[in-house]
Amino acid sequence: MNRGALEPPSALLGVLEARAPLEGLSLLAAWPWLAFMPRGDGRPVMLAPAYGAGEASMYPLFGFLAWLGYDVRHWGLGRNRGKVVQHVRALTERVRELQSAAGGAQVTLIGWSLGGVIAREVARGQPDLVRQVISLGSPVVGVPKSTRVGAFFANC
Repeated sequence: MNRGALEPPSALLGVLEARAPLEGLSLLAAWPWLAFMPRGDGRPVMLAPAYGAGEASMYPLFGFLAWLGYDVRHWGLGRNRGKVVQHVRALTERVRELQSAAGGAQVTLIGWSLGGVIAREVARGQPDLVRQVISLGSPVVGVPKSTRVGAFFANC
């Protein structure tokens, strides 16, 4: 397989994304088990939203992690406009500032979709700043242009 010739997923898979709100409702059924998730230990956590999304899209996760006792922060860069190079640079600075404010503790990055790609790039460029990266629904192989909305990404 030629890795340079990755194709975006089919349009059908894009349509299946519409089921996300229904899957969100399944959290209500899982609530009794979610209460037993690991508690925060004081280390900082920063959230990075998906392409086209702002910090409001991360409020449910933010609230849940805060409820568990994590020192959780939004990325502070506004809406994710898909400007990967610029977002990586800006998020690296935000992570550096948070690490400094947290007494040198490494930061856990949680990114959704393109936010996960950006988080991984921050960790790859500055591994000393990042404790771990958790990516949710992020492409694993290829570059952002290998995705269905790749044509919209600027400066990838």
